[in-house]
Amino acid sequence: MTSPPIQTMNVTVRSYEVEPDARVRVTDLFNYLQDIAGRHALACGNDYTVMFERGFAWFILRVHLRIDRAPRFRETLA
Repeated sequence: MTSPPIQTMNVTVRSYEVEPDARVRVTDLFNYLQDIAGRHALACGNDYTVMFERGFAWFILRVHLRIDRAPRFRETLA
C-alpha cells in the first residue's frame, strides 16, 4: 500500500480556539495536527475504526513545533 506523502487541510481559526488577545491556543494547534493525522490515516486505509478493530493504535511520542507567529481569530491556515 502506498501512503499519500502529504496531507493538507485548510483550517479557519474559530472564536472558541483563541486566547483573549485573539491568538490561537497552542492546544488547538495540536488539535489541528491530530485531525490532519487522522485524515491521513483514513487516506491510507487505516482510520480509527479499522485500527481499533485490529487492536492497534498510534501515538505521537515527540513533537518539535516552531511557531514564528501565532495565528489569529478568523485567519485561515493551510
